[in-house]
Amino acid sequence: MTNVAPLDLSEMGITEDDMQSVQAIRTTLENANKHDIVTYGSDAATSAASCADELLSKVDSKDISLAHKQIADVASLANSINLSGLSQQAVMVPLIGDISRFPLFKRFNRFLGKAQHQITAQFVSAKEQIDCIIAELEATQDKLRQRNTQYEELYKNVNTEYHKLGQYIAAASLHVKDLKSQHQKLRLESVSDIDAHKVQDMNQTITDWEKRIANLSVLQQNALQTLPSIRILQQNNISLVEKYDAVSSLTIPLWKRQFTLHLGLNEQKNAVELANRIDDTTNRLLKDSADLLHTNSVQTAKANKRLAIDVDTLQYVQEKLLLTLKETNETNGKALSEYGDATLRIREMRDAFKTQLLEAKHNQIH
Repeated sequence: MTNVAPLDLSEMGITEDDMQSVQAIRTTLENANKHDIVTYGSDAATSAASCADELLSKVDSKDISLAHKQIADVASLANSINLSGLSQQAVMVPLIGDISRFPLFKRFNRFLGKAQHQITAQFVSAKEQIDCIIAELEATQDKLRQRNTQYEELYKNVNTEYHKLGQYIAAASLHVKDLKSQHQKLRLESVSDIDAHKVQDMNQTITDWEKRIANLSVLQQNALQTLPSIRILQQNNISLVEKYDAVSSLTIPLWKRQFTLHLGLNEQKNAVELANRIDDTTNRLLKDSADLLHTNSVQTAKANKRLAIDVDTLQYVQEKLLLTLKETNETNGKALSEYGDATLRIREMRDAFKTQLLEAKHNQIH
């Protein structure tokens, strides 16, 4: 085997400690045929591929989407609890004696109690659903933890694949360098057609090996890129597990505590509102009574001090009476004057009529 220039081991992902394995692989390449070249290094990825196949057989693509849906369902159920339903308007009732005996007040208490019962029952129903979803989330957490263990095994296999591919690439590179040296020597020494044919075959073999080395380098680069991807995937799973744990152990208990406090605060709010409405009703009744007493007393006093007939009324009647007499006399006097004028005009009309008749007869005689 011809000595060749040393390789850049770090670029191939190996060290000097791997050279013994590299040389062992290299010795198997002396009599490699085309099929051996094409399949060279395939066993390096077998372990990682088997692990990936096993992982894929166990992975349900719905797991993560189901977990996100469960979180959304928890939020939706919590939002569906209508806490504002407890904030009912207080009823205005009179503050006379024991107000609890009034039917209106009893109906208010029954209505408020019914509303609180409905909200509480709604929360109990939501709580049961949330607890069911939390149980499913815990099952999803277990799956994610198991998946991380499987990803760790895949990481080890891919890392081994990357390292093994580096050894195969190094061994093949050394072999190619050896072939190139032999090719150069044979090309210089060839004198016959058979020698030329051997040179051509060796040149093709070198090309095949370089192509295979390129493919293995691409596969090794993909393995190198896969390693951080697996770590990111594992970290994402860990983050999801922590998130779901926070939801089940912190968020949901916090919601329950806050709901309990909200119930108490709404009860206080309604009680204060009812007390204020009662006080407002009491003050309104007192003010209304005082206003009515003042109005009635003043009107009564005015009615008692008033004459049976107001002087203004007598003055008005007298003025209207005098005005009636005056206008009646004026109308009668005007009528008498008009009667005289009418009589005079009628006489004139008769005289003119007689004169016209006489003249007409005289003209007929002549």
